[in-house]
Amino acid sequence: LTYRQLNEQSNQLAAYLRSTYAVQAGELVGILLKRSELLIVSILGVLKSGAAYVPVDPDYPEERIAYILADSACKVLIDEVEIAKFKEVAGEYSKANLAGINQGEDLAYIIYTSGSTGHPKGVMIEHRNACSFLHWCLEEFGAADFDTVLGVTSICFDLSVFEIFYTLSTGKKIRLLSNALAIPLHLNTTEKILLNTVPSVVGNLLNENIDLSAVKVLNMAGEPVPHQTISALDCHRMEVRNLYGPSEDTTYSTFSRIWDETSITIGRPISNTRIYILNEGDRLQPAGVVGEICIGGAGLARGYLNKEALSAERFVADPFLIGERMYKTGDLGRWLADGTIEFSGRKDDQVKIRGYRIEPGEIE
Repeated sequence: LTYRQLNEQSNQLAAYLRSTYAVQAGELVGILLKRSELLIVSILGVLKSGAAYVPVDPDYPEERIAYILADSACKVLIDEVEIAKFKEVAGEYSKANLAGINQGEDLAYIIYTSGSTGHPKGVMIEHRNACSFLHWCLEEFGAADFDTVLGVTSICFDLSVFEIFYTLSTGKKIRLLSNALAIPLHLNTTEKILLNTVPSVVGNLLNENIDLSAVKVLNMAGEPVPHQTISALDCHRMEVRNLYGPSEDTTYSTFSRIWDETSITIGRPISNTRIYILNEGDRLQPAGVVGEICIGGAGLARGYLNKEALSAERFVADPFLIGERMYKTGDLGRWLADGTIEFSGRKDDQVKIRGYRIEPGEIE
């Protein structure tokens, strides 16, 4: 699809949603589709309509899909059936841009993450959160030498926000793959690729001796980066970054450019982001002393959908800035002498498997 085709098709879908379902700003529209160009058209169409999108992966267990749809109470669900209805009447709707009806504090999307109570929890991200994040992306990767982003992440995982929206905002090409297992099949399609994935995927590619010469920019996030992965990469030929951040702070909160295996940290805060390392009494820890990583700033989510008590517990008043909030991540870390942050694990029993947050309580 060209940018014009993508824009026109998503405009028509947005007009269809407004006309057929009277979609208003801040209302929720679910997206339950296989990975194709229609997935991107649908996401943009929902945003252009004024609604917020709720991604649902068709590969999820039926019970999880049912819970997300019930908890979010979406006004509309865009699935294969709804897309077929839209296609029949798409020609009746204008391809022109719709008048925007959103404000910065309106919801943009809700991503469900694993919950310790046994049920996923929906993180509410506003337009201003995503816009702040994208402004940092445009600044940080402005000089990067690539032309194609391989979109390998499920839209239910917040790395997809970078892959889709950063790519489209900078005029590059996104090649949507079925999943990370398909990466080797597409590394020879262009000479300049940005790959945005979890370290375990990169480790598998290296173990299988996959040629990564076309990868010019490599972003790793979602789990700690092993030293052996970095030692196997040419960090001077390609730009390698370690990115850290929970969904509750719009994808990424800190970043580090990695040059060799001796420089693996989660780095420094991205633009408009505050990081505190606090003790149990919410006092600042000295440099070198481990404490809980707490985050404030422009990327901070509104909270959890339909979970006011949990939101109040995790999104608390910032003790250092009156009128501001911070998010208590449950992650542990410490400031190093050079002003970067070393990640030290969790204060609870949450684990990461291939980048996904897993709460043992949910498994139980």
